[in-house]
Amino acid sequence: KSLHGAYKIGKFWDKIPHCETRGLCSLCNSPESMEHILLNYDKSPASGITWKAASDLWCKHKSSWPKIQFSTILGCNLGMLHDVEGKEKLGVSRLFKILILESAHLWKLRCERVIKISRVKEKFHSETKILNR
Repeated sequence: KSLHGAYKIGKFWDKIPHCETRGLCSLCNSPESMEHILLNYDKSPASGITWKAASDLWCKHKSSWPKIQFSTILGCNLGMLHDVEGKEKLGVSRLFKILILESAHLWKLRCERVIKISRVKEKFHSETKILNR
């Protein structure tokens, strides 16, 4: 859906009267895209907390967490991690895929914030609620 622009975000709302503001990020007023939603760490508490939790969990097993880009999220199911000898590491690859996909799936926290909570910062998800999700 992300590759084909099937989500109702960003420019989708430009054509609908009285809903044009829905195409802008409610936190920074920039045009919204799936990449912006998933990787906007500096403005979105949910995104920052989610990716930091994934990184912390990964670092309990491995030494370093890779820089997550939009392409990493979209293509994580195609990747396979290898050891220094070139042998596939199935368990580590599975963990990486789960962390990436589950963290990305938590973009629904943004949907809840925008649709249910609106722009009232006091009602945003707390750090505890984000971590529990």
